[in-house]
Amino acid sequence: MIGWARVLPLAIALGVPLLGAGQAGQVRDAGSQPSIGTASVSGVVVDDQERSQPVRRAVVTLTGAGLRPNRGAITDDEGRFTISGLPEGRFTLTAERGAYVTSIYGAKRPGRAGTEIIVKDGQRVVDLRVRLWRGAAIAGMVRDEFGDPLPSASVTAIPIREVTPATLTLSNNTQVATNDAGEFRIFGLEPGTYLIRATSALAGRAEVAVSEADVDAKLAALAARGSRTAPTSVSPASAAAAPSQLVQLVPVFYPGTSAIAEAVAITLKAGEERAGLDFAYRRVAASGLRGTIIGAGGAPSPRAFVRLAPVSGANDVAGAVPAPITATSANDGTFSMMSLSPGRYALLVRGIAPGANESSGPFWWTEAPVSLAGGDVDLGALSLRPGMTVTGRVVFDGVVGASDTTGLKVQVQSASLGQQPTSGRGGSIPGMRYLLPAPVGAEGAFRVGDLIPEEYQVAVTGPAVESGRWWLRSAMWNNRDLLDSPFRIEPGIDLAGVTLVLSSARPELSGSITAASGAGVPGLFVLAFPAEATLRVPRSRRIQAVRPDSGGRYVFSNLPPGNYLVAAMTDIDPGDWDVPGFLDAVVSAAAKVTLGEGEKKTLNLRVGG
Repeated sequence: MIGWARVLPLAIALGVPLLGAGQAGQVRDAGSQPSIGTASVSGVVVDDQERSQPVRRAVVTLTGAGLRPNRGAITDDEGRFTISGLPEGRFTLTAERGAYVTSIYGAKRPGRAGTEIIVKDGQRVVDLRVRLWRGAAIAGMVRDEFGDPLPSASVTAIPIREVTPATLTLSNNTQVATNDAGEFRIFGLEPGTYLIRATSALAGRAEVAVSEADVDAKLAALAARGSRTAPTSVSPASAAAAPSQLVQLVPVFYPGTSAIAEAVAITLKAGEERAGLDFAYRRVAASGLRGTIIGAGGAPSPRAFVRLAPVSGANDVAGAVPAPITATSANDGTFSMMSLSPGRYALLVRGIAPGANESSGPFWWTEAPVSLAGGDVDLGALSLRPGMTVTGRVVFDGVVGASDTTGLKVQVQSASLGQQPTSGRGGSIPGMRYLLPAPVGAEGAFRVGDLIPEEYQVAVTGPAVESGRWWLRSAMWNNRDLLDSPFRIEPGIDLAGVTLVLSSARPELSGSITAASGAGVPGLFVLAFPAEATLRVPRSRRIQAVRPDSGGRYVFSNLPPGNYLVAAMTDIDPGDWDVPGFLDAVVSAAAKVTLGEGEKKTLNLRVGG
């Protein structure tokens, strides 16, 4: 079941290699293109009603490599626009208007990819039709724990995708502040499902919460101090008064919970107005966390980087989970964190190895699970251990003998640890937030160290790659190509004998989508995926989707050699192909093609007959 996306029946024309190096198909140097020309584009912006109406005063923007600066226009009372003085090139046309969802020419649904517009010298591209969808809106009130309106609170609508929520980012129009009456209204939202989160301007500030018994005890002590005779006894309630406790304001999700798993999602249709989303803020007991970082031989590890990250659950979405909290260990190896919200966390520590250079390492690491529910937690001693390594060789495919490895570096990149900048240490804490790329030796050998348990991707940089002459074709380890999808480094397990193959022959698969009449069909997507089912894994580089240009032409320039199935689809979102069963339903309507090493093939697709 593919849902709304429809796979189109194809009539296929398979061609053999067309283009060679230096022939047509190369991208023109953006710096050589003129910013002024004689071409123009014109069209109309309409709304999403069944009988669409023109949208007046919409802002239309044309962007592309040949435009310096971008060009724009405002639609007239009939929704029409014209942008002239354009050079030859490929451009993207965007339209926006208050209360509507920003849209791109050729988009099938709100917030989706559009179609490139191809403009030739002196050409007049006319009758472009850009659709703007009415945005949905939500409204409500945020109150404090006493029922009073909470002004200046930040309210955010966080979009949820049923397929791959972790890939989402927030749009620009999804966050507002409550007014003096605690009211909020967010408009211009794409149709979809959202979580509503409120954050007080005082969030994260710890306060002392005094229990009623503690207040009674203090009042009794004040009364006794003011009397001539001291009390002969202390009430049990006073003697057992609960100690004061740190509390703080934390982000709250509709309908009034600090736990994202308990949040209620709101589903909106295009143009829908959803009011009455009222919920209350509250304070929760804060926690403190401390521990001691220990290096080799039981010695304390100073200046170690400590990161406490909330653990993402199945219902978490991008932007909903708070950012990690960081600290640095003192000279005696101790660290502390205060005013922490309840929840489950993962603690990661990275410290300087004994006798190592502070700026270049090596660095050791340790990790620990943390659960907080109010009150202080002491993790005790946390012992650092050496990081894992990836070692191997870079080889040049088809080259006999030594090759020029000057400037080549191997990067092993992760989601939480990035590449260190070429100059400087790149952060206030050396070696934690960044991984240094490893230089490649004269014989092609490399060693990347200081790795923690994490998912990684490998890449090669340097003049030979950046010039476009060579590209990383494969990264083989234990009969597995590490480039096909992210790979995980496990504790205590090194990856040795990795072979990185640089090739000068880059494959390319291109073609056109045409109707039975022979006219190009631009408003579709082309999906390529492995013919072999075992290679259809999540986040695979062998599964890609591209949007044809306005002439119906598409190009895949980063597919590795192999056997593929190619299908034309009415619409598709990134990550849809990771849903179990999605690709299986596409197989019967797909065309088969084999892409050889360095081969450039054309696969022309005809739809509708």
